[in-house]
Amino acid sequence: MILSRNKLCTSLLALALAACSLSDASAQGVGFQKGKTYVGPTLGFGIGGALGFGASADHGITDNISLGVDLGYTSFTEDFGGFGAAMGGIELQYTLFAGLVAGSYHFTPGEAFDPFIKLGVGYFNWDAAYLVDGKEEEGVFAAAYASGVGFTGQIGAHYEVSPLVNLRATIGYPFYLAGGLDFTFGGVGRRAGSQSSSADERSDASASGGNADRYRIYVGPYIHAKPSINTVIGDGHKTGVVFNSTPDFGVSTVVPFGKGSNIGFTLDLGHSSLGYQVKPEDSKFQSDSTNFIESYSYFNISPGFNLNGFTLGINIGMPLSASMESERGKSYHPLHNVSRKEGFSVDYVDSLATLIEVRLGGSIPLIDNPSGKFLFNVQASYALTGLFKDYKAYEYAYEDKLDENDHKISVPDEGLNPKPAALSLGFSYVFGIGL
Repeated sequence: MILSRNKLCTSLLALALAACSLSDASAQGVGFQKGKTYVGPTLGFGIGGALGFGASADHGITDNISLGVDLGYTSFTEDFGGFGAAMGGIELQYTLFAGLVAGSYHFTPGEAFDPFIKLGVGYFNWDAAYLVDGKEEEGVFAAAYASGVGFTGQIGAHYEVSPLVNLRATIGYPFYLAGGLDFTFGGVGRRAGSQSSSADERSDASASGGNADRYRIYVGPYIHAKPSINTVIGDGHKTGVVFNSTPDFGVSTVVPFGKGSNIGFTLDLGHSSLGYQVKPEDSKFQSDSTNFIESYSYFNISPGFNLNGFTLGINIGMPLSASMESERGKSYHPLHNVSRKEGFSVDYVDSLATLIEVRLGGSIPLIDNPSGKFLFNVQASYALTGLFKDYKAYEYAYEDKLDENDHKISVPDEGLNPKPAALSLGFSYVFGIGL
């Protein structure tokens, strides 16, 4: 069902009026505070004026500052040059997925009405399609939006409806106008200005101290930027580093072996990308038509160990997508003995094998307290298995050799099944959950 802009605004207004009609006594929460977490869906209008949706998570790390992640998705179409009908019904269809990490400053902690300002950075992944009379065609024009790292800024407010529910409204970027419903947990104490006995305060303080000594597991989001390269390449070709257009992101879990231990089990679940460049070895034959970039994406399950900040583990990746493009943007594929005419692409995900990588890295705590840890992460990875199930299916797993009659023949070599290596740099914030 598609909602009009007026209907959405009416719905948001109705929610706000309902919240304002509640008495202060009906909400016995404490407003924003350190250790409190907000998680909930988002609905709003973004770039292109289209309806979008997403999710937001925020966690208080000080009395006024929170750190969180935002995810957003929107899709819209534009007439090419503003003359869709005159240009034969040509439209540009844009799809945006944004993953952001942001910090917020809260001006009135401990109050039901919680205005805040948010600044952050993230990755904006744009996909552009050319539609002619409603059907997708190969494009020949440059798109108006390009994928890449960007910044976000918002001003907004929470209104506490109950100890478990908050309304959220924001204006800014990438959603110009958005509303959300947040579920909250964590935090201790009473709302600022409420009556409390000294016995209650002593009880809260005692509870806070006790919580700090509890066994905790840590769970939270991560986002990493990653360059990668193929470590094996046949004669006649060269490989090059590719900075993957989509960052790695997901959820990380750390389970210490004991209360307060810095050694434990880790498990990451998320999305990752690998890519590399393939080009002729002779520079005379290199051009934007002969230099290719291969890109692969995976859903990952990554168990491992944390040894006082050092991490060691493996990654199991299930292939999600694959593409090959020349540097001038034309689609191809790297399959052997399959037509590879310019602009022709086939879906070759089924040709890919389950990825097995070894990972070695480290985490540097930038913020470390019982409520959570903000970490800077460095991680190196190497593929133990080739990307293709059957190495003979890969175009560049063949080398030219001479047979007994000195005739040139192409011979497959299992050692040329691609094995990328990568270096990831990024951040994670894991919430401390007391058990």
